[in-house]
Amino acid sequence: MLGDAAHPYTLGLMRSRLSLDTDRGRPLVALPGDVPNPTTPEPGCAFAPRCDFSEDACLTRPPDAVEIDPGHRSACVLPKPEVRRRELDLVRTVSAASVSLAKTDSATSAVIEMRKVEKTFPIGSGLRHKDHLQALRGINLSVAPGEAVAIVGESGSGKSTLLRVAAGLAKHENGDLLMAEEAMPQMVFQDSGASLTPG
Repeated sequence: MLGDAAHPYTLGLMRSRLSLDTDRGRPLVALPGDVPNPTTPEPGCAFAPRCDFSEDACLTRPPDAVEIDPGHRSACVLPKPEVRRRELDLVRTVSAASVSLAKTDSATSAVIEMRKVEKTFPIGSGLRHKDHLQALRGINLSVAPGEAVAIVGESGSGKSTLLRVAAGLAKHENGDLLMAEEAMPQMVFQDSGASLTPG
């Protein structure tokens, strides 16, 4: 049913995914807002704060799931044809924005930037052993808005450590870590074989 999704949130997730044939010049499309807090649910649709098509009716009570096709139900106040029409309009807008972004300098100001970042870990000591392990040495990295960067290397080369430092889960000893005011780094753990959707 993903190829014929009728719920705006599902379509938003599909729109933001990466696939092997994704245009490398296209900015990443992210869902707005934050994930809802399950301990303090909102009175309306749980997806409304992150939905591009949210209306006043979405904020009052959760919509009922209705059958829109045989065996296919969706909990949305909007009918499927209207959701698909708005989605097509939004995709066209995003595509046009991607072209204009690629032609401006706004994509060059970094969301996150590392300058000569270093990170070490203490290890076993002794006459024949080092007392620390250099996990990161002089790392320079800059990620622009809408840019996807792949960190590739063999096991133990420091990929996870670099990401943990970038997400604020580990403290680096030397160098500078600069973060844009709107940046909210977070770790997303997933199976490496399922990281990209096959084209």
